[in-house]
Amino acid sequence: MPETLHLPAVCDFQPGRGGPLVGIITAMLYARANQPESSRLVSVPCDGPFFPEALVKRLTAASGADTPAIAVSEGRRHPLFACWPVSLLPQLQDWVAAGNARVGQFLSECGAAEVDFPLDEDGTDPFFNINTPEDLAEAQRILAARQSSGLKSP
Repeated sequence: MPETLHLPAVCDFQPGRGGPLVGIITAMLYARANQPESSRLVSVPCDGPFFPEALVKRLTAASGADTPAIAVSEGRRHPLFACWPVSLLPQLQDWVAAGNARVGQFLSECGAAEVDFPLDEDGTDPFFNINTPEDLAEAQRILAARQSSGLKSP
């Protein structure tokens, strides 16, 4: 799929199963090497198909030079929907090297800003994620209902 989006596919800097933070570090390393003018990046997990259109704009507006921002809905934090200052790279590398893997805990320790997003027009959490066959069936139902009612889908 990266080729259809004209995006590079980049292997994790650390082979094996390192979790999402290894992917964030890899993206930061890539940004530093290939887009040195980039000060932030936004992460979106591949199992969250209904994220808001204004996600990037709102998260980047809430983040600072050294302060990440994360999405929140219905009082629940969604740490993989986040804006990451590239300046956090050394701190994040140290965090992962120490054996830490919890994304939300890292963001909390950095004082991440929380950006609240309302439920979608149809009552769906915009950060609904697909982890099971039942979740996939629900996502397909939501998408079909949106298509038949004319509601906007991502």
